[in-house]
Amino acid sequence: MVSNDNAQTSPAWQEDLSEVFIDLGRIMIPRRDEIEQTIVSLIPADMDDAFTFVDVAAGAGWLSAAILDRFPRSRALLLDGSTTMLDEAENALTNYTGRFHVKHFQLLDLSWTDDLPTSTRAVVSSLAIHHLNDTGKRAMFQRIASVLAPGGALLIADLVQPAGERSLRYAAQAWNAEVRRQSQELTGSLDAWELFDGDDWNTFDHPDPMDMPSKIADQLDWLREAGFVDADVFWALAGHAIYGGFLPE
Repeated sequence: MVSNDNAQTSPAWQEDLSEVFIDLGRIMIPRRDEIEQTIVSLIPADMDDAFTFVDVAAGAGWLSAAILDRFPRSRALLLDGSTTMLDEAENALTNYTGRFHVKHFQLLDLSWTDDLPTSTRAVVSSLAIHHLNDTGKRAMFQRIASVLAPGGALLIADLVQPAGERSLRYAAQAWNAEVRRQSQELTGSLDAWELFDGDDWNTFDHPDPMDMPSKIADQLDWLREAGFVDADVFWALAGHAIYGGFLPE
């Protein structure tokens, strides 16, 4: 059931899409290594701190793995709506057994925020929040702010809506160029690029009702409204951005 403060409907994520993203996510996401490094560097913790973080729509667990590796006393809760993704994440994180827990959730039903660990140090997410509409994102920011520890962070890597037609066309072209480049560099062929292009994965070129990216200026306003300080964009490329904020100490 969808909660009242996020009354939206969208087509459900299909498990066959999970399989594609597990296989080709590193190619379809522009410079995923840079996204990983940026988020890890922004976690508000010293390397030897013991803390809990939550990975929202964690997918195959690549971002959680990077954080667990950098902070050896950290613990993770990985949330995802796909059984395929959660199974893949459990397999990928076997080196961190005992330090993570996976849980099925529904992103659109924001009641999942009621069950987050108390005093969570950071909530992170990659390529998922754009499935919430504007009202849902705004409500999620407020709910997460209420459970984060003082000084805690919300850090999001996601698609963002370009502000105008020129920037939309630029984002679409830049995303295509990145996927084409990564397909050749990482696999030695253009097969992955051809799948990306042929299946219309670029939502800036081929709008999809599942995809509801919001303008970055609006999201920074919603973060500040929820009580986050230093709300900012930390990285951006090809219609993708890392943005977020921190609670006061």
